[in-house]
This record gives sequence, structure tokens and C-alpha cells, in this order.
Amino acid sequence: WRLALVQTSSSSPSAAIHKYESERLPIAQINASLSIRNFNRTLAIAKTLNLDSAHPDILMSVMNSFPLNAVPLPMRQDAFRTLLSTAMIPLTALKRPGNVYGDVLAKNVQSMLRRGE
Repeated sequence: WRLALVQTSSSSPSAAIHKYESERLPIAQINASLSIRNFNRTLAIAKTLNLDSAHPDILMSVMNSFPLNAVPLPMRQDAFRTLLSTAMIPLTALKRPGNVYGDVLAKNVQSMLRRGE
């Protein structure tokens, strides 16, 4: 409502804007804090699933290094798909009921979430 007042008012908007900023700043700080906390939780879950945030960079550096960068593009694309499939093994294990590895990963994530990490 303050922003609407500023748009429709012919008087100086500085007081209304100042009040708006002072009301919204704490909410913006809470939202930013929650975003950072959720981001860190996402990284923790990924780590629990044995997914490392450095893996995409490693994969790209391998794909762009010699001799792979000299290989024809279709062959590099096949190699990329194979490497990506290999990296996704922990996630595919979660989909298969009764998979021992997947069950361990799922229990680790559930335990982490119960602890509130």
C-alpha cells in the first residue's frame, strides 16, 4: 500500500519509502537467511548421497582437455553421457526398492533430516 501511495501522491515520497524500507528489511533478511540455510541443506543432502559439487567442474575440465577435446563431437557426447550416467548411480540406487546401497543412502538422508541438519 505504501508503494501505491507513492505512485499516486503528488507530495514527497521519501517518508513513505523510508517507512516501507524499514518494514521490509527484516523480512528480506529473514528470507535471505532461509535461502542460504536451504541451499546449505541441499548441499548436505547431495554430499550424503555421495554427490560432490566439484564433480561437474571436474567433468567439464576432463571433457575439454586433450586428448578428449580432439575427439569428434559425437564421440565426446557419448563419453559425456556415460560419465554422467556413472555419476548418477547413487540417485538411481534410490529408485530401486531393496537395493542395499540405495537403502543405506536413503537411511542416511532420513537420519540427517530427523536431526534437523
